[in-house]
Amino acid sequence: MQAYKLHVVNEELQYRHPYLQDEFTSDIDPTEVTVAYERRGVTKLVSVLEDPDVPSDKKIEAVQTIRNMMSNQEQKAEAIAEGTVEAASQLLRHANSVVRRECTKLVASLVCILSCRKKLQNAGTVPALARLLKDPQADVRENVMEALFNLSLSRDGVKLLTTPVPENDIINFTISLIVPTDKQSTAMLLKAVSLFQNITRYDDGIVLTLQTGLIRSLVTLISQKKGTFLSEEEIILRSLATLWNIVNHIEAKAEAIQVGAVSAVATHLTHRSADVRRCAIGFLMSITVNEDGKKAAMSCAIEPLVSLLQESTESIRTNTKQTIHNISENPVGRVAIVRSLVNYIPLLEEVFGVKVIKSLASLLNEGNTLIVHSAVVALAHFTASKEGILVALDTVNLTTQLLRTTLNCPQESLPYISQAVSAICKADERTRQDTYNMVMGSDDEVRAAFNAVPNLMDIIGEGPEEL
Repeated sequence: MQAYKLHVVNEELQYRHPYLQDEFTSDIDPTEVTVAYERRGVTKLVSVLEDPDVPSDKKIEAVQTIRNMMSNQEQKAEAIAEGTVEAASQLLRHANSVVRRECTKLVASLVCILSCRKKLQNAGTVPALARLLKDPQADVRENVMEALFNLSLSRDGVKLLTTPVPENDIINFTISLIVPTDKQSTAMLLKAVSLFQNITRYDDGIVLTLQTGLIRSLVTLISQKKGTFLSEEEIILRSLATLWNIVNHIEAKAEAIQVGAVSAVATHLTHRSADVRRCAIGFLMSITVNEDGKKAAMSCAIEPLVSLLQESTESIRTNTKQTIHNISENPVGRVAIVRSLVNYIPLLEEVFGVKVIKSLASLLNEGNTLIVHSAVVALAHFTASKEGILVALDTVNLTTQLLRTTLNCPQESLPYISQAVSAICKADERTRQDTYNMVMGSDDEVRAAFNAVPNLMDIIGEGPEEL
């Protein structure tokens, strides 16, 4: 629909003769938009939308013309001031699907403006959009999701979406869209996940989604085999980001653990996309604050976490270290992580520092000789510093444990055992004496194994008479 009337201009006398024109009439065709300038043009078009007698095709033209006129924020603000929001909201209930399609497209454009969002509640726009989520026309549903997504980009928009009102079942119905589906529905699926990513940025949005099945739906989504969806990486990324948002709430952690979210997310720690890895480790960092979260991560995430410590992206490394610290609050988890890192002394030093000595000592009793050897080498490294010696002296019977590894450790471990025992004994006379008594009090077979340690007798001295 055009905001002007076409007049015939011709040089022939019949068109120019002043007495041959049609008689003037006061009858006005309400569907005809005559000449209108600037804001007056929108006013006339809005009046067409509000008139119940105007046929559908004219309303469609009017909506399209309004939308085409709004090329910048200022024009949108002017259209909103002229009542476009209220008129379009009423037409969301129109029987003609094309009218509904065009109006949802117009509303999706306008809700980005604050002045529009202030009018939505009185105009009944959100409940009307909620009903259209079940519209039989796919293009109408897609436009509705676009409008809801744009609304969720702002804090006040999220408040409108999460405020319980009659006929507003947006949350539960949108959750029903988050299911493994065919490739033709990928656009709707992506918009639905993105909508919840925005809603769950806020605490009241998270609370509204608890116990609704959203977490389970997202876990199912990220657990699908590769190639299930178009835009697969984007869907996984936004699903992980949403899960990360949700588990920041203390009440959501238990639900996420119960539905198997930890193991599902852990499979994406090695994803090719740095953004996917960032969201996956962010989720684990948050959920491992919970004790059950620590246990769940211990069973499936240790090796991927170790690999992420060598990540080039600094934020991922930082969150990985925090996740490891969270898991390490559980003694079993700490030992499991140290066992995986025992061959990477620089990483042990970066993550734990000299405090790792006590965990390394527990590995000396492992049946795996390779693990024992690596633990001995690491202990020799950490006991070379004053800070390390202090932790070593606080570790019960560390020199005794080191010497007892000679009974089953490889030959190449012996110099490192000698180095660690020597450093500890030199730092503390009481420990030297206890080590001497232990060695001399052992049977001949055990003492022979101890004597294989280079310079052992020089290290432990001559016994109590030297005190």
